[in-house]
Amino acid sequence: MSKSIQLKPGEKFGCLTVVKPCGVAPRNQWWFLCDCGMGVLLKANKVKSGNNWHCSRFCITKHKYRTEKRLTDLPEYRAWRAIRGRCNSPSYTFYEYYGGRGIRVCERWSNFADFLADIGPRPSSKHSIDRIDNNGDYEPGNCRWATRIEQARNTRHSNRITFEGVTRSRPEWAERTGLTIECIRGRQRRGWSVHLLFSAA
Repeated sequence: MSKSIQLKPGEKFGCLTVVKPCGVAPRNQWWFLCDCGMGVLLKANKVKSGNNWHCSRFCITKHKYRTEKRLTDLPEYRAWRAIRGRCNSPSYTFYEYYGGRGIRVCERWSNFADFLADIGPRPSSKHSIDRIDNNGDYEPGNCRWATRIEQARNTRHSNRITFEGVTRSRPEWAERTGLTIECIRGRQRRGWSVHLLFSAA
């Protein structure tokens, strides 16, 4: 016989607030008060597992909680969970490269809605969150959606060149000036000044 699930009066599951156990057969049924004002008798295991989060299929608050339940399926939500994990949880994969070296998620982004409002929807499945300054925190103004190619150009190990007040990686300058990466690297090795570096572009 399955073990009876115990709930706490006042505990909240979606639209439902726990009131009290039924006390009669069938076992493990509890009274819940729905946000719409309806009282309903449901099995505790179905409510706790998320199968019932409203009083009935006609409940006026049902659509709202169905939408919130689907939130975890959004790629933007998964990205938000990932950046918080790598910065806040020592057991998270690659924590040593993020939280372990002082990278933090700003307080505003402790709320997913604020994160989404600042960063916007993911442009495509090829995009993921990228920090513009790889030594900076996850915060508005320092994060963007970027492809793997864009992120590879923006690692903290990339050779950064500042020219006329603009800082870009060596591959980005090559793409913009028409010079090859090898050409720019060679000029740097020969000690060319930044002003002469792109002179033949």
